[in-house]
Order: sequence, then structure tokens, then C-alpha cells
Amino acid sequence: MFGVVRDRLYVAGGIGTSNSLALVGSVEAYDMDRDAWEQVTTSSRAELMTLPGYQTVLSGCLVAKNIGWGQRLGIAFNPLTNTLRELPPAMVQGWQGPTTSVQGHMFIVDFGDDYKLKTWDAHTQAWAWVGQVRLPAVSHKPWAAQLVCFLDYICLVLPDRSLVMAPLPPLLRSLERQRRRREREGRARGRGSGRWRHEEERCGRSDGEEDEEDEEGGEDEVVLVKVIPGPGAGEKGSELVLTNAVLGCQVLAT
Repeated sequence: MFGVVRDRLYVAGGIGTSNSLALVGSVEAYDMDRDAWEQVTTSSRAELMTLPGYQTVLSGCLVAKNIGWGQRLGIAFNPLTNTLRELPPAMVQGWQGPTTSVQGHMFIVDFGDDYKLKTWDAHTQAWAWVGQVRLPAVSHKPWAAQLVCFLDYICLVLPDRSLVMAPLPPLLRSLERQRRRREREGRARGRGSGRWRHEEERCGRSDGEEDEEDEEGGEDEVVLVKVIPGPGAGEKGSELVLTNAVLGCQVLAT
């Protein structure tokens, strides 16, 4: 496993090189000043991270789906505290494609479910569909694609060097609206305890905040998607269509 945590590049676990298949039980960090790797810790826990298939950095942890012979299929390892926890089974089962994380949200393109763009919802413990990726007919080896965040875009980079770019701000705003909607529903359920609880909640927020919440259910945003065909992709290229009404997004592919 590898990733950048607090501006430091970490490598954890894995297997030996050359003729050695021994498990590596160390965690190392790259020191830019000395241009050298330094061992951070040695732990048998790192041995569980043998052959990560898909991986990302989420909330300060190296998160990976293990395709090796480790006992756990999905793990989150914190290199700063040397602690490891197992990922939820539903998260591991639905994690079937390239991954990137932005502002605490984990996005994947699910190659096992018609190339849908999904995000992990920790509240419902399920993958939420936020879009659809349509690959061009000339695409080959789509499983070798990478999902990355570049500036304010989430980008799917295909092996033929085609790019599918969707702006992040509308997606993040939609996820924030969804979170606030759940909070309002939770408060509404709690108000059944009586009038005094209702008055207490009203005193806890200003009229402006209440008006802002009421305006969240306005018109859907239009998300413009940029498609940059690769050298062998022809004129059509790929399309990324965000169609999840729950997130309030609509997309015009260009």
C-alpha cells in the first residue's frame, strides 16, 4: 500500500522483490530532505496488506481492497498511529473499480456495475450511484483506467489517454445537501417528543439558517462534463452522465 498522508509519502506492507515472495512487515516514509526512505515502524499488521488491488487515501488512512492472501479483504491503515481496521463488508464487496478521494468522499467507477460512478455513503453503509460512464467502442482494457482528482475536476483516465472530466463543486454541494437533508429528517423525528423540544431547537439556530435549509430544495444544477478523446478514440470519445435525482444533478455531455 502507498499514499500521501500529511505531505509525506508512505509505503506499507507488500511482498518481497526478485525471487523472494516473503511478506514485508514494515512501514516506510520518504524523506525529501535526505532523498531517502526511512523505516517508520515494523508491525505484523502490515503483513495483511499483501497485494492491494484498488487503493486510496481517506481521512488520513491508507485504504485498500486486498487481492492477496491476507486474512482481510479490505483494510484502512493509519501510518501515523500504526493502527489498522477492517473495512465494512458492503464497502469491500461493491468496490470494483478505480478510486479517488476528495474532501472525505470516496468515489469509484464500478466496472462490475455498468461503469457507474459511485460514492461511499457512511450513513447508509452502501455505495450511492451518482453517475454513469459510457466508454467509446474503441476503448481497450478499461480495467486499467485510473480515477484521479485534478484541480476542481474528477477525471477518468483511460488507457488510450482519453479523459472524462466532471467538475467537483456541484457533486460536493449535492452530497452536502444530502447530508443536511438527513439531519433535518432526524430533527423532525425527534420533534415528536413535544412542543418544548421543538421550541428549544428553534432557539438553537437563526432565521437565516432556517431559510437557507428551505432553499436547498431548489432547481437542479446543470453539470457540464468535458470529454477529451485520446489519439485512438476517434471523434466521439467517452461520456460521463450524472443522472442521480437524489443528488439533484443533471448533466449535459459536451
